[in-house]
Amino acid sequence: MVVGAGLTGLSTALHSARKGARVTLVEKGQIGSGASARNGGMANLGFTIGISQAIRRYGLERAREIYNSYGEAVDTVERLVDEESIDCQFRRVGRLGVASRPAHFESKKAQQRDLAKYFATRPY
Repeated sequence: MVVGAGLTGLSTALHSARKGARVTLVEKGQIGSGASARNGGMANLGFTIGISQAIRRYGLERAREIYNSYGEAVDTVERLVDEESIDCQFRRVGRLGVASRPAHFESKKAQQRDLAKYFATRPY
């Protein structure tokens, strides 16, 4: 049984069924009506914490693995859209981070430096 028919629930149900599982999908509201199905904003590269904090917390190699897994997740979404002929206007358009204060701007510059120094860049 899969509870929730947002992007994650639908993907879980689909992949489980493809592997031969009998799947029951349970959703409180309309299938695909939640935030993940509307905008896909979670399907992007990046940490919710800073790059340097991720490196301190997990170590460089593990932080790279985690960062790369975000890209693999976006690849999976794109592959599902293609394989299932989902009409959702999927596009890789990048990610915008904005700063509303000078300190935020300095933080964004540091993030960009860390990305360039420690992580292979990958196109959206």
